[in-house]
Amino acid sequence: MSSVAHPPRNGPHQGARTHGLSREFVDQLGAGMREIVALIVGADMRVTVEERRLAVEIVSVFAPGYTEETLRGDLGRSANAPLEQRLAYLGRCLNLTGKEWLLSNCTAVMMADGHADERERTAVKVVGQALGMSPKHVGEVMSAAEQAAATPVGADAA
Repeated sequence: MSSVAHPPRNGPHQGARTHGLSREFVDQLGAGMREIVALIVGADMRVTVEERRLAVEIVSVFAPGYTEETLRGDLGRSANAPLEQRLAYLGRCLNLTGKEWLLSNCTAVMMADGHADERERTAVKVVGQALGMSPKHVGEVMSAAEQAAATPVGADAA
């Protein structure tokens, strides 16, 4: 059984490191994260303050200078983004832990407004499967990330 990566309690994006990675990979990951969050945030046609805040926080790790204004532009271009090719590239480059980390971030964005509708869930599942993860594994990672998002900080320390 695969171990499911749990997002750190201080934020799912924490722990991301780019030191020692190829410039091409970092660029592809940054562009991919922009396209992925635009897909997920825009999936339910309702963009909340919480979704915008978390999307900008996560993407800015790999795309310094990313802002809510940049996100608005990405949302307008998301239908034309080369996401499928980028996910195929990332699926070849990321190890299992990296794929789980990315999918946990996707789930955190999906849950940022406190709920997820079927369109958002479908978007996250599409990302996971495009990375080469099985539907079962995608479900396990999403479930773990949703549970982490629903657990108040400090509640697991009791």
